[in-house]
Amino acid sequence: MNDFLASGSRDKTIKIWEVRGGRCVLTLIGHDNWVTDLVFHPTGRYLLFVSDDKSIRIWDLSNGRGFKKLLNAHTHF
Repeated sequence: MNDFLASGSRDKTIKIWEVRGGRCVLTLIGHDNWVTDLVFHPTGRYLLFVSDDKSIRIWDLSNGRGFKKLLNAHTHF
């Protein structure tokens, strides 16, 4: 994932950006509130992110699908 970066925002989405071209290549949706933190797994296959909706989600970037969702995973943003 060296050529990509991810951004989370108040619009409840995560965007994957191609660094060299500066274009959005994927938009992930599913949270019910602001996305506050995110990190790529060291293998680059997964993206983990948390939101003010108190959930943690793992997205499988190899197939563009949600992999795991933990609801009520935290109590405070």
